[in-house]
Amino acid sequence: MPRRIAWVAAITVMLAAVTGTIPAANAQEGVKAGILHCKKVPGSGVNLIIHSSSVVTCEFISSKGTEFYKGEAGIGFGIDLEWSDDKVISYTVIARAEDVAPGAYALAGKYYGARASATVGVGAGAQVLAGGGDKNVSLQPLALESGTGLGAAVGLGYLYLEPDK
Repeated sequence: MPRRIAWVAAITVMLAAVTGTIPAANAQEGVKAGILHCKKVPGSGVNLIIHSSSVVTCEFISSKGTEFYKGEAGIGFGIDLEWSDDKVISYTVIARAEDVAPGAYALAGKYYGARASATVGVGAGAQVLAGGGDKNVSLQPLALESGTGLGAAVGLGYLYLEPDK
């Protein structure tokens, strides 16, 4: 029964994000500050069916400059039957312009939400993540991912970021 509730919650959050009923956190106060591209580090994945994690390297690109981050992404609870080393996830970053100046590393923090993806050869997925650090930053409620390999995943996703100086 708890597994069914988790599935329903994850699907509900994703559908709400797609239909636009979940606003971006702090969207009224923020502006599009840039794009965060995260790539899975090949060979870093651990897949335990109900939990998975991978090391990621990320690049935040804004009109003011570029910052680099490292961290971990995965599914904290759900089903992960994906086996691939090639995965890229891109997020639109919403923040006040002064909070994301190069060198501030304002995106460092923890993000949580729903994640779903499917891959047969070439695949796609979506994530709905909220959270962040203490700089009033949010990631776009719906992020797109692409990859190659085989499998499917759905569950409660996470992304932890720290500066990669």
